[in-house]
Amino acid sequence: MQKEIKTNDSFTYRFMNVFLKPSAAFQSIKAKMTWKQTIIPIIILILVSMIGYKLMLPVTVIEAEKRITKVERLTNEQKTEQIQKTEKRMNGPIPYIGIVVSQPIIIIVIGAIFLFFGNIIGGGKTEILKMIGVTLYVQMLDIVVSIIKIPLMLSQRTVDIQTSLALLFPEVDKSNVFYNIAAQFDIFTIWKIILWIIAFEIIYKYSAKKSSYLVIPIWVIIAAVSVFFSSMNFGG
Repeated sequence: MQKEIKTNDSFTYRFMNVFLKPSAAFQSIKAKMTWKQTIIPIIILILVSMIGYKLMLPVTVIEAEKRITKVERLTNEQKTEQIQKTEKRMNGPIPYIGIVVSQPIIIIVIGAIFLFFGNIIGGGKTEILKMIGVTLYVQMLDIVVSIIKIPLMLSQRTVDIQTSLALLFPEVDKSNVFYNIAAQFDIFTIWKIILWIIAFEIIYKYSAKKSSYLVIPIWVIIAAVSVFFSSMNFGG
């Protein structure tokens, strides 16, 4: 029998504990989660994404220009025109609107996937709102990712900053299947997997073993899809 943890349902309590004592954060979500309580976390995730996009814009524009100049089927005039259009689009409001629209959708989709594995495959029972709550706070790790990676990306003028086993490769090669597989073993991704395993233990009262069996296959599926498309898109 799991020990009940005294909790409160404030954003600050959950935010601090998802880093310091995840079981307490998830116990709080299990005890009480309302749609109103999703507002602050989603606003923070949206703001972090917007700030990250704005800070990285000089680098991402350069990366986009490099990709366009490598397209052999375009003439020099077409490349210049395409670069101008891309710069205008990237500096316009559309990317920010996209972040506002996509972030809630991403959270709901992730929550629904884990709900499916927990409820249908695992045979447990909880509501989508609680899975959305867990998703929101697990995604708070992206704040740490931004704090660590963005300064490195800006200083090195590249988006290819790895915190995964891809560091073992001498150079970035996104067409290499093994490189893309190694890139899936990212320290922050593993951290999120561990948080989800803890969440399943708390929300569903599953054992650590059963929680692992349900959570890890989700990562395997997502990783396999990522490797496939990365290798295809950057292949010859």
